Amino acid sequence: MKSNFKSGLLKSLSFMGLCLMLSLFANPVFAQARTVSGVVSSTDGPLEGATVILKGSLDYVITDEDGKFEFPRELNKDDVLLITALGLEDAEVVIEADTNFISPILADDPVVIIAALRTEPSKKSRQPDQQ
Repeated sequence: MKSNFKSGLLKSLSFMGLCLMLSLFANPVFAQARTVSGVVSSTDGPLEGATVILKGSLDYVITDEDGKFEFPRELNKDDVLLITALGLEDAEVVIEADTNFISPILADDPVVIIAALRTEPSKKSRQPDQQ
């Protein structure tokens, strides 16, 4: 009778140990999604009104007056955030397994101004009543 009790106890302890091990290793699988926050800035300081978009979706958030944001949904590993602001180059940030906070710095986007000189219309292009 003692051997049945010892073997039953050994089986239950083994089962409990197995359950404990599985719960420890399974926990990182469930913790893949995370909320991401951050501060968007330029070379001049924090950017108000920059847009942070989850690439390939319609989810986005706009930075506050201090350049801070918290993305409205949980992100997974390998998601890409696109950060845009008027007059600055766009930036892309790939979310890694341990990413919770990002602080991208957007570089100045060189502005190209195209101008044309105003010239007098040729005589052929004038209307007959303008002569």
